[in-house]
Amino acid sequence: MRNHVIEAAVVSIAVITIVIAQNSYAQHGPRVAQTQVAAQPAVQIAQPAVAQEALQPSSALSGRYVEARTAAVFAGACHYNSEFVTAGRRAVMGWSIESGRYDGVSLAGVQIAAAVRAKSNLHLADSPRESVVYLSRELTGAEVQGALAWLREQQAEVVGKILEVRRTTVQVAVAKGAEGNFQLTAGKDIALVGGSLPNRECCAMPFNVWYEPLSPVQKKFVGRAESVSINIEQLKSRWSRFDDNCVYFGAFEI
Repeated sequence: MRNHVIEAAVVSIAVITIVIAQNSYAQHGPRVAQTQVAAQPAVQIAQPAVAQEALQPSSALSGRYVEARTAAVFAGACHYNSEFVTAGRRAVMGWSIESGRYDGVSLAGVQIAAAVRAKSNLHLADSPRESVVYLSRELTGAEVQGALAWLREQQAEVVGKILEVRRTTVQVAVAKGAEGNFQLTAGKDIALVGGSLPNRECCAMPFNVWYEPLSPVQKKFVGRAESVSINIEQLKSRWSRFDDNCVYFGAFEI
């Protein structure tokens, strides 16, 4: 009988020991797990900051834009129809970048000029384009690479195949808003001067405004070219227009 009592006591002590151990694990085990779980968000939160920093090198470029083409953008319907099939195959354009980065390079202050040609009216999307691009001699190698990357990647449909990049004097000056003058020069090849239409006739007769700017602008304004003279042997492009409503200008953000 005594042996049975001792055995029962031993079993009871063993059971109590197991229960105490289980309670201790239940109390302390979750604390360790909670500590591990709590530590995970700290690592996860830090990762997006690194990823976001990696995306910083490129941002939208913004500034002023002007273009002139071998077709009037503000004219009567008969004038427009006649030019659509016989002209409008050549154009020059200029971007004056005021802010933004591309390929990790700040392009603020960079000015770009380009002359483009196609076999048919530039309005037709299925007409392949070729161009010559002009960049200032004063640009650094990084700025040149950034500007060309932006043209090829963001303006590919506008400039088409770039036949040549010329380093020369480039000036792109465009008035802010709807009123004012503009000027685009690139070496001896491109010379454009003009200004906004007197009394904004294009606003009074919007049905006489044709096409869209070749490069996107936030709000297009029609301009009048006092003179535009182009002579680019590489493009076999030599043309000029005087006192013609063949210009678009405005602000861009791309």
